[in-house]
Amino acid sequence: MRIRVGTGYKPVPTESSDKRSLPPGAEIAYNPRMQSPFTKRDLMRSFLLLASLLILLPISACKEDRPPRRSSTPRVGFLAPEIHGEDTHGVEFKLSDYKGKVVLLDFGAEWCGPCQMFWPRGRNLVRKYKDRPFVLLGVNLDPEQSIAKAAFDDGKITWRSWWDGRSSAITQQWRVEGFPTFFLIDAKGVIRQHWPGLARSELEDAVRVLVKEAEEDS
Repeated sequence: MRIRVGTGYKPVPTESSDKRSLPPGAEIAYNPRMQSPFTKRDLMRSFLLLASLLILLPISACKEDRPPRRSSTPRVGFLAPEIHGEDTHGVEFKLSDYKGKVVLLDFGAEWCGPCQMFWPRGRNLVRKYKDRPFVLLGVNLDPEQSIAKAAFDDGKITWRSWWDGRSSAITQQWRVEGFPTFFLIDAKGVIRQHWPGLARSELEDAVRVLVKEAEEDS
């Protein structure tokens, strides 16, 4: 057999021609390593790679199933810190009372003009998502509890609110520096969005997505 190399020919000895050139009784020794494209080292590397994948797969699954982390301060992607206090009528309640529902948390006050601009939209959200896994909750910063109570009794605010005007403990815990400020918490208690200032259409869109998600998971 001949193969072309460049412009000339180079003879390639075959097994039969090699045997004819050997002394009587001689045999050709074939190296098994030359017959296979994989060496022992290659096989060992393949085995180690496969073993590594088998070890990492359950670890990845555990990471996906790991429950959300809790933080002492509000952070998107973490469980919301607990809120425990009195509403505008002096009745105690907690944020965890609404676990299983999407929570829109609104920090504001009657003396805040942009906060009052949100009130009609807030009333519409309460009405729109009635009997669905959603609740709007407020943290009220009015200096007197009677002012916050009057806003509720007059129908300006139709959602339950903690009164935080005396100590501002909730506001400080949640690191709120301006009003209004909104946090959107999913049905599992994880903070999904944070809007410092008056959020517009993106707020309603985010609420709609999370409520639908909660209904599909229930």
